[in-house]
Amino acid sequence: MLEALSTVRETMESTKTSFLNMLKNLDKPLKSVENIDSNENIESSLSELDKPLNNSADANLGDKVSYDDNGNPFKDQNGLLPNTTYFVNGYEYKTDHLGRIISSSGEIHLTDRTDRKTINESISNIGKGDERLTDARGHLIADRFDGSNKIENLVPMDATLNNGDYKAMENKLADAVKDGKETTLKVEPIYEGDSHRPSTFLATYSIDGVESVMFYRNGGNS
Repeated sequence: MLEALSTVRETMESTKTSFLNMLKNLDKPLKSVENIDSNENIESSLSELDKPLNNSADANLGDKVSYDDNGNPFKDQNGLLPNTTYFVNGYEYKTDHLGRIISSSGEIHLTDRTDRKTINESISNIGKGDERLTDARGHLIADRFDGSNKIENLVPMDATLNNGDYKAMENKLADAVKDGKETTLKVEPIYEGDSHRPSTFLATYSIDGVESVMFYRNGGNS
C-alpha cells in the first residue's frame, strides 16, 4: 500500500514540474526574424512563392499563351507550338517540328450557331509567307462543325478547292450528321520541304462505320 502511494506521489510531482516548465516557456519571447539562422532565410522562401509554377512544357513559352480544351498550352504569339497535340472544340490536332498542322480529327458535330464566325487571322500569318494569291483561309474542320476560326484550324487552301471538292465533302458529312449517323473525319495536310502551305490533303471520313478516303491536291504546282 505504501509503495502504491509513493508511486502516485512521484507521478504527481513529475506532472507538476512539467506543467511549471511549460508556464515558464510561455514568458519567453518568440524567435524574431532577425534571430533566425541564415539557413532559414524567410525572405528567400517567400520570394520563391511569388514565382509562377512552370512545368518543363511551359518553360520555353513566349507571351500570349493559349490553352486547349484540356488546359494544355498549344500556341503563343509566334504561332502553334511544335510537336504538340491539342484539343479545340472537341477536335484533336497535331503539329510537326515546324509547328505545322499535320492532323485534325474527331467526331463531327454541328454547331448551334446560325451565323459564321469571322476569321481575323491574315492569310500571311497562316501561310508564313508560303501562301499564294489564289489561296483562301481554309478550315480543316468546317465552321459549321464548330471548327475554330483561328490559326489552330486554318491552312492556306486553294480557293477553288475550298469552295469546290472540299466543300462538297463537308456537305456530305453535314447531311450524315443531320440524319443521325455517326460521322468522323480526319484530315492530314501534307507539305513539301519546310513550306507552311500544304501541297495535298488526305481526308479520311467514316459514316456509320463505312470509311472513305479522299486525296485533294491543293491547286497547281507553280
